[in-house]
Amino acid sequence: MNPVIPGIIAAVFYLASTWLQIRSFVERNSHPPVLIRYLAVPAMVLHTISLFFVMDTPAGINLGIFAVLSLTGLIMAFVVFVTSLRMPLHNLFIFAFPLAVLGLSASLFLDNNYDAYPDMQPGLLIHILSSIFAYTILLMAACQALILLAQTRFLSAKAPIGILRLLPPLESMEHSLFGLVKIGVGLLSLSIVSGLIFLEDMFAQQVVHHTALSFASWLIFVSLLIGRTYMGWRGRIAIRWTLFGFVLLLVAYFGSKLVLEVIIAN
Repeated sequence: MNPVIPGIIAAVFYLASTWLQIRSFVERNSHPPVLIRYLAVPAMVLHTISLFFVMDTPAGINLGIFAVLSLTGLIMAFVVFVTSLRMPLHNLFIFAFPLAVLGLSASLFLDNNYDAYPDMQPGLLIHILSSIFAYTILLMAACQALILLAQTRFLSAKAPIGILRLLPPLESMEHSLFGLVKIGVGLLSLSIVSGLIFLEDMFAQQVVHHTALSFASWLIFVSLLIGRTYMGWRGRIAIRWTLFGFVLLLVAYFGSKLVLEVIIAN
């Protein structure tokens, strides 16, 4: 099956959902339209179908940078969708759906010298899945931190009360942020440990820099959680540490894959 057709339809649904969320925000509606979720469900289903045919290749499972970007976007869209049913995270739709479109489009229309895994061992599968989920959850945390940053600046600038009412209280936003960081740290810990166990030769597999940067990011997030618990860190400190930790993680994975699969390969 051609993955382009379901991929394009999924992108249209994602973009329509994004437009509805932006319009809801501009119109200062604190309750997003139900239609957003009705559009998001078929978008994620079609995204899954398209991604399956992108990743399932004759050489094995495609885990190149663009396929992983698409998978990250899909996971983020799904997690935001599910958690928004219980937590005040629907504003993350504005980030999640365009990122899903970006990853999906890259996997469909950009070529790269991707890694293919014809025989996926259970240990390696645990490492890869925990890594992708860790990146996705911490990406959500970074997006939440950006929204929190905008909210604190609105408060400092004494923005109109109507704008502030569109966002949940700061306390709820910070609670959601640290909840995402805790989950992300747990998954990142599993990723690092499983990588040390199941990657037989780190130097031959060119992942030393990836592991070092991932561990540095892990230290930043753990320090943030410790600071939150024992020193009451919040606000701008929490925002800066979250964004810095995620940037390191972004460089650790996608930066290294970009160099190896796109720049050097070409």
